[in-house]
Amino acid sequence: MRAFQAVVSVLALAFAIVSALEAQEARGTLLGRITDPSKAVIVGAQIEVLNTGTGVRLKSATNASGDYIIPFLIPGPYTMTVESPGFRTYTRSGIVVRVNDQVAVNVTMEVGRLPRRCR
Repeated sequence: MRAFQAVVSVLALAFAIVSALEAQEARGTLLGRITDPSKAVIVGAQIEVLNTGTGVRLKSATNASGDYIIPFLIPGPYTMTVESPGFRTYTRSGIVVRVNDQVAVNVTMEVGRLPRRCR
């Protein structure tokens, strides 16, 4: 019985420590999915976020599911730019990341204009 109580006490202490560590995270995350107008995912789209308060830029790319995640963002205002060949560049300003936030920004890219042929 004492061994059981000791195990329960150790697990409770470990849980308390982990909970306290999670509560101290001061950064946020930007995540979402990039699709085309037909809702098909865009693989390999390039995402750049700019913290407009500090000037810090971070980059990411979409995975095979069209998803991206940019963790460990310092709280503040951000501008997001998404680029992919064949699509118009997407830019969104005024994204606010707060402490321990997970901000979802899903983007539907517009098909870009085809280059003119040389005559």
